[in-house]
Amino acid sequence: MGLSTYIAEEFSKHPEVLAVLAGSSAHVMHVWLIVRESTRQTRSALYAVQGRLIENFPEEEFDFYVVEQLEGHGVEQMVSGIPVVFSRNV
Repeated sequence: MGLSTYIAEEFSKHPEVLAVLAGSSAHVMHVWLIVRESTRQTRSALYAVQGRLIENFPEEEFDFYVVEQLEGHGVEQMVSGIPVVFSRNV
């Protein structure tokens, strides 16, 4: 299993995550999390996953973003150039 797949599996366990985009460039793994609503509780849960990824993959450099889904915009319209590795049908 590749790192992007692992990342998708870990974040997809959280029902507030609508999509995960992950891709590597210049030795950095960029991870975008599209959520329904960016509440304190949601961010706290996702930050915990981020921390575990950083601990489990110390050789990787990560760049994480948590953004709310924009009404009327698809994931690909919100973030370009990073592959969608998980998308929840809503």
